[in-house]
Amino acid sequence: MRQRWVATWEIRRRIVIALVTAGFFTWAGEAFLAWGTSLEPKFEDAPYLGSTAADEVLALAALAFATVAILLAIGLVQLARRSRPGRVTVIVACTLVLLGQTLALVLVTIPIDAFYYHAPPGTTFCFPLMIFPLLTIALLLGVPREN
Repeated sequence: MRQRWVATWEIRRRIVIALVTAGFFTWAGEAFLAWGTSLEPKFEDAPYLGSTAADEVLALAALAFATVAILLAIGLVQLARRSRPGRVTVIVACTLVLLGQTLALVLVTIPIDAFYYHAPPGTTFCFPLMIFPLLTIALLLGVPREN
């Protein structure tokens, strides 16, 4: 069984490259959306999470999304070049996505303004999309040694 899993590495690498490319564009887009939302007057100085303002939380979210997008871009280039650190970079980025989505889903349960009745639209708050980082991590495990 292990030999078959190792033998399918090239196919799995191509699938991971496709998933990481989609993830990069998704999280880069989410970063721009969160940054744009943080600039809306509606969220300026609106209390959220104690002394933190809603626009500050959105700005931090934009920074986190941009960090994930950058990590995915770096990992994508390294995977395309068949560099071993690419695997680690993508796994770290996917882990951050999973942690971030879990945190976002918890924060949405705190009632405030637009979040009071339902979560805002966006991939950050979509629980079923957590399968893609898990799938990416699973596909990257157990690969042959690379440079």
